[in-house]
Amino acid sequence: MIYKDANVTYDINSRRSDGRSTNIQFMTQDTGSAKLSFSFTKNGAPLPLSAVDAKIVLLYPDGSFYKKSLTLIDKVNGKAEYILSDEELKHYGIVKAELKLYYTNGQALATSFFTFTISKTLEDQNIVPVAEYYIDDFETLRDGINQTVDEISQTIEELREKFADLEAIETKEGAQIKADAALSAAKFYTDTHISDTANPHKVTKGQVGLDKVLNVEQASKTNFDNHASDKTIHVTEDDRNKWTTAEANAKAYTDVHAADMVKHITAAERTKWNSAQLFKITNDAGGVLISIGDTDDFLSEIVEVGKQFGTFYSSGKSTNGPSSLSTRGFFHFTSTDSDGKGTFGYVVAIDYKNNVFTNYLNLNQGWTGWSKLETERNARSYTDNLEKKLTDLTWFSPTLQNSWVNYTDSNATDQTKYKVRYAKDVTGTVFVEGAISKGIIGFGVPAFILPEGYRPARAIQWVGVASQGGMSGIPQTHRLLVDIDGKVVIENCSNTVKPNDYISLGFSFKAV
Repeated sequence: MIYKDANVTYDINSRRSDGRSTNIQFMTQDTGSAKLSFSFTKNGAPLPLSAVDAKIVLLYPDGSFYKKSLTLIDKVNGKAEYILSDEELKHYGIVKAELKLYYTNGQALATSFFTFTISKTLEDQNIVPVAEYYIDDFETLRDGINQTVDEISQTIEELREKFADLEAIETKEGAQIKADAALSAAKFYTDTHISDTANPHKVTKGQVGLDKVLNVEQASKTNFDNHASDKTIHVTEDDRNKWTTAEANAKAYTDVHAADMVKHITAAERTKWNSAQLFKITNDAGGVLISIGDTDDFLSEIVEVGKQFGTFYSSGKSTNGPSSLSTRGFFHFTSTDSDGKGTFGYVVAIDYKNNVFTNYLNLNQGWTGWSKLETERNARSYTDNLEKKLTDLTWFSPTLQNSWVNYTDSNATDQTKYKVRYAKDVTGTVFVEGAISKGIIGFGVPAFILPEGYRPARAIQWVGVASQGGMSGIPQTHRLLVDIDGKVVIENCSNTVKPNDYISLGFSFKAV
């Protein structure tokens, strides 16, 4: 289709103006082609139009009022359009228009109005064709000529009556001679009068209406005859019959096509499809939606997807993953932030040894940490061989805070053996081990925070080993608190010279 496409952009905000004039102009003969296209944005980004009933209100100069629905052509990117009907195009002049968005939750958004123009074409100006004057004036001229002929005929009849009077007073022969002479004279007069083109009765143009006729040369009869017989520009009866038949066939086909509900959709189907999910949960082949590679951060990649639900695959070498083995699973977020990324939700991952892990994202606390779901088989194995089971635990490393770092020993070959880590066995016992240094010691200042599922039911305190540096080799201790919110705090240390050089961790407790 070909349209006169007029684009109008709206940024939805509270800065409503008194309206704006546009240079949009349609014509009264723009049948089916006058289209208004709209782009809706909010804070510079496209405004989604899902679950929206968009209306346009039109006020015409003659007081006519219309309220119609917009056609939503791209709900995701905020695109809509409206095509003016033939009836609306008849109301020429400056038109005021306003848009309103109605949401299914009861909210509504109104935009400031704008104006556009509908102008009359020459065809709609009611100009009377010159040809009509020619036809009317020709009829008047013919009537005038007929009147002149009638007057001549009346003159002849009057002469005949006079001759009849003469016959009554003279002899028949004499009267006949006079009558013949009079008739001859009358016929001569009549013939002369008829052939007299000098307007003997002084008839004016105004009397016969010729003052209204343009002084232009008219086409000859031959031209008219040739034009009338020209079948290349006129329709024959056969042509008209063929077109009538074709029109009937086209209407029958159109009626059958319009009633075919296999080829068309119903309003209920359209509503159902428009309300369907807008995001994929798998790729186009039905496989995983995203793949997390060896060098990718598992948790960041999951959040970066920006969808509410989906499937994934990760290699065993991705960072912050639940297992050293490849995992597959799904993620689900119940909310998204302004960037379209997940802020609340969870991830379920399964490796090829049938180990199941979960992790939860909280906007205020970040990821709570991986939890391994223990099976009945693992519980039985734990009971049979506790020592072996401890080596099979899944360990996680917390994020250290307040300047604390993992302790390092320049004389040790393996610096990772001091790295702080935590795990939980099938009985719900949490184990914490490692060593830290260089952080801030004090009440309420956490070295790190254990996630939900790895916290005690009540606050617990321990006494642990501290550095002997600067204390003449005398063993030193520190006091540690594990609070119910997961905070692990080094409250004080007996080493007053180098209190934070070395803080050893090694404790366990039952999680809630």
